[in-house]
Amino acid sequence: MTDVDIAIIGAGLAGLTAARILAERGRSVVLIDRKTDLGKGVHTTGIFVRKTFEDFGFPDGCLGPALSTVHLSAPSGRTLTLESPAPEFRVALMPRLYRTLLQQAVAVGVTWRPGTRFLKREDLTDGSRLHLAAKTGDQTLTCRYLIGADGARSRTAASLDLHRNHRFLVGAETIYRQKMEEDAAPGLYCTIDPRLAPGYLAWTTVDGFHKHVGVAGLPGRFSPKQSLETYKGQMTNRFKLNPEDILEHRGGLIPVGGIGNRLANRRGLLIGDATGAVSPLTAGGLDPCLRLTQFACKIVDNYLSDGDPTILKAYRGKRFRRRFTKRLLLRRLMNYLTIPFLCEAAVILLKQPPFQAPAAEIFFRRGSFPDPTMPTRRELSMMF
Repeated sequence: MTDVDIAIIGAGLAGLTAARILAERGRSVVLIDRKTDLGKGVHTTGIFVRKTFEDFGFPDGCLGPALSTVHLSAPSGRTLTLESPAPEFRVALMPRLYRTLLQQAVAVGVTWRPGTRFLKREDLTDGSRLHLAAKTGDQTLTCRYLIGADGARSRTAASLDLHRNHRFLVGAETIYRQKMEEDAAPGLYCTIDPRLAPGYLAWTTVDGFHKHVGVAGLPGRFSPKQSLETYKGQMTNRFKLNPEDILEHRGGLIPVGGIGNRLANRRGLLIGDATGAVSPLTAGGLDPCLRLTQFACKIVDNYLSDGDPTILKAYRGKRFRRRFTKRLLLRRLMNYLTIPFLCEAAVILLKQPPFQAPAAEIFFRRGSFPDPTMPTRRELSMMF
């Protein structure tokens, strides 16, 4: 006998979503996280693209106003402005969203274990024994199936011998309260400058509620904290950045190596950033996070019902990795944009009419990640 059907390590967007879905399907679920307050120590900026906020329901009051303009600047300040007729982005109030999703999960029967760290796992005949550490002391928990939702460097992935991320961006961000009297135009303001963010971007997002100011780049090539301070100094007058309006600081790793292949086995599977299902180019991972998590819940529920491990083949990353091919190539290209002159030339090129449509597709494209579908039994039997 096991204590629960499913144990989920990590209470981010993926873990919270999976816990609620599986509990609604009648499974006994325990959700484990080292935090005691999910609203603190948030890592993600929380930019949801149109595809996501149109296709998924979100609790009221958890998403900011819609944005439809992107400004892409070179080191000199030369700027390409892209506008969409549709609302393209909404920045979530992530602390409120996490707390609300937790309330929803607990309301449908999820057992919440805050302030608890996952240490290691042991195989059982029918499941796993988890060794946990909490303030009250070390604990053990047995489960039929384990789900790793514990981020880009997942300890659960290592314990299950599943996919491990190896390519990352590292980022840092400061969130400011936006005063209503300020007149900064809503939009995403991005700067390509290898001196600030080698291999990626510096950004300011203004939506009328908050101003997110951040940088991200290749580890080892820059100091995120130092670059962020430099960038904030450059943006202070333009966006009226006042230290008294700072609400929080965020930072963390972003996996950009593409989705892994080995995502599931008979003992458990991975969801969220642990899967690597983040766009290598835009570093957007919230949409694939939700789509893959929903699919994972179907896989787990079916597997626990009939015990046939063949169903787990449907959750291999190979089914989705081809959608990342072009983005992986462009990611490698961005790694070589180490000279400001090259960044300048890139923006000049994108400003030309033939290249504006491809540039807009990068930011506004709706079909970046497929909706996973359940293969037939015959298709599963033919998969390697």
